[in-house]
Amino acid sequence: PPPPPPPPQPGMVQANAQGVYENVEVQQFLQTYTETEKDAPEDTRQRLSEPAKFLVPDTTLNLMPSMAGDLLMSLSEGGLQYLLAGARANVGVKSGRYMFEVRVCECPRQEDAVQPQVKPPMPRNLLRIGFGTMNAALLLGDAEDSVSFDSEGNFVFNRRRTQCTQRLVSGVAIAVLLNLTEEGPDANTMS
Repeated sequence: PPPPPPPPQPGMVQANAQGVYENVEVQQFLQTYTETEKDAPEDTRQRLSEPAKFLVPDTTLNLMPSMAGDLLMSLSEGGLQYLLAGARANVGVKSGRYMFEVRVCECPRQEDAVQPQVKPPMPRNLLRIGFGTMNAALLLGDAEDSVSFDSEGNFVFNRRRTQCTQRLVSGVAIAVLLNLTEEGPDANTMS
């Protein structure tokens, strides 16, 4: 029989009995963590008359929205794969807690039109999800008026990246919560 695996080290990613990879440090933290955020009371305010969506004037030129309005794809032909694409939703928030979710549908691997000895830019695919002010640039995290998490596992603010989780892959969903409440231990936070 093969020798047993080494004992887990902090920050080490290992497979559990079901073959699912877990970050040992995160799992140890979650065993002792107590949730401080309580559910908000029922919101009785009037609901939005239209659903949140992405409007073409609030996207970069290389972004293609689907006809349904809930799927976005950046163009990747003729060198456009090297440009970042961005979009802003048509809904703003001023107070309360708001969460939205994004699913990574695919991570296409484009053939690079560069010479074989030239290394293409990395990462090949990048997703940023977050919040910005009304006048923030469409590319989140590049200034003080927006914050985001990216698909490389970083928290991005004012062009500074802080590694906070593992890299996202095709098929995963990521949710971002903005807490603009003024009371409680998690007031004015994003997670």
